[in-house]
Amino acid sequence: MNGGGSLLQAITRALLHILEIGVQLVSRILAAFEAWLRGALSALHVGGDLQTIIVTLLPILLLVAVVRLLGGVIRIVLVIVLVLLVLQILSPALGVR
Repeated sequence: MNGGGSLLQAITRALLHILEIGVQLVSRILAAFEAWLRGALSALHVGGDLQTIIVTLLPILLLVAVVRLLGGVIRIVLVIVLVLLVLQILSPALGVR
């Protein structure tokens, strides 16, 4: 890699790739959890409409819990991504290629 711009682009690509992998992992986990939950609710003879409501509310509650537990980490990652974005935008003006 030559120049700061190339390094910055490589770091940005790596962070975006890590983020993409994380999103795919969470998506797969949620799909497996939904399938398991629907199976468990069917075994308990819970109807389809009530299943849909429960399966919809549970991930929302999990999301709220995760954001509350990991809020600081999410903020730090967001700040790093935004700083890298600003540096990438300013790199031509700073003479970095």
